[in-house]
Amino acid sequence: MRFHCLGVPHTVTSEEYVGCAFTQKVRKFLKMMKGRGHHTIHYGHKESVTDADEHVTITDNDLLKATYGSYNWRKEFFRHSKDDLAHKTFNERAGIEIAKRKQPNDFVLAFWGWGVKEACDANPELIVVEPGIGYPATFARFKIFESRAIYNAYRGINSVAQCNQDWYEFVVPNYFDIEEFEYSDRKGDYVLALGRIGMNKGTHMIVEATKALGIKLVIAGQGAPSDAGYAEWPSHVEYVGYADLEKRKRLMADAKCGFLGSTYIEPFGGTSIEFALSGTPMIVTPWGANCENVIHNETGFHFQTYDQLLWALENTSKIRPKRCRQWAIDNFSLNRVGNLYDHVFADIHAVFSGAGWYQRFPGRDYSSYHSRIYGNLTSRVP
Repeated sequence: MRFHCLGVPHTVTSEEYVGCAFTQKVRKFLKMMKGRGHHTIHYGHKESVTDADEHVTITDNDLLKATYGSYNWRKEFFRHSKDDLAHKTFNERAGIEIAKRKQPNDFVLAFWGWGVKEACDANPELIVVEPGIGYPATFARFKIFESRAIYNAYRGINSVAQCNQDWYEFVVPNYFDIEEFEYSDRKGDYVLALGRIGMNKGTHMIVEATKALGIKLVIAGQGAPSDAGYAEWPSHVEYVGYADLEKRKRLMADAKCGFLGSTYIEPFGGTSIEFALSGTPMIVTPWGANCENVIHNETGFHFQTYDQLLWALENTSKIRPKRCRQWAIDNFSLNRVGNLYDHVFADIHAVFSGAGWYQRFPGRDYSSYHSRIYGNLTSRVP
């Protein structure tokens, strides 16, 4: 199969932009699918570093500066708007470049959703897919959501009372390159909150909880103390700034646990899998995909009250690092998720070139297709 992969207009598809989950979806997808024998074409920034079979330059630093000015995205959250100059230019150029390269029944993948819709609309005869939906508004005929939680939230309460499901709305989890993480079963003395700083990420909760227990807290990510309601960080907090791939690898491997206190329906929460690959348990709120990705009392803990949060912090040593890593490899590696994507894209492709919903695929094994692989964690991992 052939995939035209649209990058994120306001970033560069490279490991440097590890703070943008959408950008990393593009980067890892290109590696994952090329490794499975598919042909990939990437459309994005001039300085992108990918495994695509072909890179097509759509944006550059001059365009980003003209749109967003000079700002430090490592400290501030990314600036972007689907109607800004960078997005409009990206869509216009990408639409033209896709037209030069397209072949019948090619896929166009809109990782950035509505932000790249116009480039997709310019080539309406191609198969447009939103391949990793973790946001509320969609446009493509074919949709792949990153968790059951976000899919059910998208469908809403009316779906409980009505038959209105779509056979071509799929769920495939996010995917991770296990080579980018360092496993360790020897942990340090600190809790790590990694990601965007803010009240909606629960930063204030983990600051207060670790303070109460006298535990060191390391915070890494975009933002400032004011984003979490503080004039400055308390003395037990060490803020280490934006963590690139190497820095976050070390921080996650050495932490006694990670924290993700999303105060909303979490679409996925990729850090929970990154910590697991590092052999590090997670403490998370019990909302959204957190309940799919963190197994309570096996790979981490869920909390809903302050007392539950304190208890979880006091009991992280009970979680075995090998359990965490095996869970993540079994369910979220490029090999595992690439196989799921192969099934989904073949099912979609059959609408255009086969028997559609009635297409048969001899030899397929669906035994673990609609579920996670648990592998009897308690007895499987010593």
